[in-house]
Amino acid sequence: MVFERYSCFFALAAVALLPSCAAMEGAQDFDRHRMSSIRVSEADPEIYIFEAQISAEYPANNDVAEAVRMEWIESWMEVRKFCPEGFEVVERRPFGKDEPNPYRSDLRYQLRCEFESAS
Repeated sequence: MVFERYSCFFALAAVALLPSCAAMEGAQDFDRHRMSSIRVSEADPEIYIFEAQISAEYPANNDVAEAVRMEWIESWMEVRKFCPEGFEVVERRPFGKDEPNPYRSDLRYQLRCEFESAS
C-alpha cells in the first residue's frame, strides 16, 4: 500500500516535470538573447549588424565560442526572417574604445544576404 502511494507520487511528479523539460529546451536561447542582438544597419539597409558580448564562457578568440556565436547569428536570421537564401559574414571586429556602444557589446559582425544566382 505504501509503495503504491509513493509510486503515484513519483508518477505525478514526473508528469509535473515534463513542462519544465520543455522550458529548459527553450532556455538554449537564453544566452543568445542575453549576450547578442541583430538589426538592419542604419547606414546600409543591405547590411545586418550582429553584436555580441564576450565572457569567460564565450571568449573572443576561441573556435568553440565562435561556433556558438555563428549559431546565434543563424538563429537570429531565421527568427527575424532575414536572408532566406543564406548570408555571409562581411566583417568581424571588436568595438573601438570611442565607438558608440549602447549595449556594451564586445564584437560587431556585418552580414550580407547571399542570393541564388539566376542560371
